[in-house]
Amino acid sequence: MKKNHSNHSIVLVIYGLSVFWTFISGVAYGGSLNWTNTAGGSWSTAENWEPNQVPGAGDTAIITNSGNYTVTLDSGSYSLEGIVVGGDGGGQRLILAGSQMTCSGTVTVGAGAALNVSQASLQAGEIHVAGILNWNNGSITGVMNVTTTGVVNLTGNNDKLLNDGTAITNYGVINWSGQGAISATDDLYTPGSAAVINMPGGLFEIQSDATFQVGAASA
Repeated sequence: MKKNHSNHSIVLVIYGLSVFWTFISGVAYGGSLNWTNTAGGSWSTAENWEPNQVPGAGDTAIITNSGNYTVTLDSGSYSLEGIVVGGDGGGQRLILAGSQMTCSGTVTVGAGAALNVSQASLQAGEIHVAGILNWNNGSITGVMNVTTTGVVNLTGNNDKLLNDGTAITNYGVINWSGQGAISATDDLYTPGSAAVINMPGGLFEIQSDATFQVGAASA
């Protein structure tokens, strides 16, 4: 009987081309990239990551190496799987300024770490805050959980936007200072519409006369 090897040959050729393209381009997406520059620096510099490439679609960016340093993303639009900020030692800080970050999975801010959102857009499936989230301006989308060790600082005189589905459940501390208003949309057709839910033991301290405005979405 004659055997047909054509299907196997096609699979091997496709696989070989895929491996060859990864080799010549030097970029492979869909894994974990670890920040290595403990002096801090730009998110967009490939040499600051291991392997040496800027996190992209399907990647999880991990900023946990010990030390006190700041990672800055100050322009551009990025789509990732997730972000982890905060390790066992030191105080790691990620600054999103004038940029757009979309994560299909989870953004985690560990105890002792900080995430700054200023004139930026942050969108994620879930946002876990066990450290500090400083929000000065821009928009946040995603289900946020502030743990008992977490602190969210709403600061400055610029407006902030909670997009549809952004429910903040607070077991820790939320400090709201400055004159910047918070706007949210209550969409009857979107499960988990924007809300701030203060749980027993959680503190939501309002230190100004700013406005929290919830607008009804049009049908």
